[in-house]
Amino acid sequence: MKKVLATDELKVDLLAAQKDFTGGVDLDNASANSFNEWYLLERDCPVLGAPPAVSFSPAEITTNDLWHCLHDSFFGLFHVTELVDGQANTAILECLWSARQIRVTTLPAGIDVGTLIPARVAQSDSESHLLLPAANFIIAPDLLESLAQDLRSIRGEQPRSRLSQQQWHQLFTNHQQSHAIAAGQSFEEALTQALLGQNELSVAEVTAMLEKHGAQETLSQIAFDTDVDIEALRIAFALIGDDQGDDTEQLDDLDGDATQAISDFLANDSQGSNLDQAFGNLEQELSLEPGATGLLSEQSEPTGVDTLPGVEMWLRSYLFDCEAKSFQVSAAAGKEIEQFLNYCATTVKANEIDPHQLSAATVLAYMMGAAAVDEVNAKINHLDDFTQWLHREQDAPLESILPISGDETRTWLQQLVLCNQALQHNNVASSIAKVTAVSPLATLDEDGQSVMVNGFPSDYVSVVEVGDKLMGAWRDGCFVAGAWMPKRLLPTAD
Repeated sequence: MKKVLATDELKVDLLAAQKDFTGGVDLDNASANSFNEWYLLERDCPVLGAPPAVSFSPAEITTNDLWHCLHDSFFGLFHVTELVDGQANTAILECLWSARQIRVTTLPAGIDVGTLIPARVAQSDSESHLLLPAANFIIAPDLLESLAQDLRSIRGEQPRSRLSQQQWHQLFTNHQQSHAIAAGQSFEEALTQALLGQNELSVAEVTAMLEKHGAQETLSQIAFDTDVDIEALRIAFALIGDDQGDDTEQLDDLDGDATQAISDFLANDSQGSNLDQAFGNLEQELSLEPGATGLLSEQSEPTGVDTLPGVEMWLRSYLFDCEAKSFQVSAAAGKEIEQFLNYCATTVKANEIDPHQLSAATVLAYMMGAAAVDEVNAKINHLDDFTQWLHREQDAPLESILPISGDETRTWLQQLVLCNQALQHNNVASSIAKVTAVSPLATLDEDGQSVMVNGFPSDYVSVVEVGDKLMGAWRDGCFVAGAWMPKRLLPTAD
């Protein structure tokens, strides 16, 4: 995506593609991952003559290369048929369209047999596939049963290899909206209706979750943590920001809405009607361009690139890259990365973090939480590859401290921890002073006069810089140090 945004012509094409993908409405956060997967790896870019990920890939790639995994991936409408005993997060999925079965090892906790998963998948090894970030999890047994019967019937009449992510997005969105529109409900009414008969969540709580996390993440969280009817919530969420007013023409004329169009399409094809004609009718009723990619695209559909809307997506994208490269992330490293990302979210005070907000100071400040040298070494080892990935793949401005496992950063962090351990014995931390000189170590008193700093371990004076902060106390005209806070840990150096 960085290469796309670096070219004015491709920027224009990107905006046009967004409107095409959503049917003219603004692209929301819940659809961003799905759009990126479609735009980068399925849609032929008129400027490049191929999907951007294909156009920008190296001239020569091997079967074990990440690019090969992306090019060979595909989108499908899967459902969980079996959870593999004794293997956490591992399940067998079957595509309702092609009947192809795949094995995945990255299934989120709480997913059960029968869950519907529209997702793009990439092969990670000879036996397993990975779910890409836009994967959606729908718990709707009735929908699963009807889709399985209709899609397989159509498949028998006209074999087409793969589903198009764009068409699935538009059809499913229209399907959600049509239910609520047909009932004449507002968002508030539909949400209230969806929450009837349960005492786990209130309308106010769900509204607050929507404001904080967005629709997609809110649905996922509610699905995993509660027994609330997810499909009813999904229909309600489709009405967010949609002013229905008194548009009786749309409510009265249901022949042209998405529900009727899809129903007619499935009925015609399951009865052996001409498939091309059925597609033409469907496109016309849904106001799609004639000859659009269609519900059932024959294009090869490589996987997408994550937009990283939040810290969870950072971790998922990193783990996908690691698995594609056969790089094993240990359980301890995974836990450390998760703790670090939670720290980042707390520091930035937002769940949606721009990688450029992740400064070197944030990384170093997290490391400073180590109580001993062994602990800081463990943090360095666990986060070394991840921080380099953030800089390399997401443009996080961390170049001044990378690699954190290098002698310069590692030694500096070790000295910081050891120095503060020694300073704890002074047992003073009532005031803060800024270092104004280092030879000898000095600061300024309230009158602006230079005064000596006492109690600072001589072994570490050489690494102190002017502008660093010291916590301590004023005694007998001197400042007694109790803790050292290097300016490199501060968001801005003053």
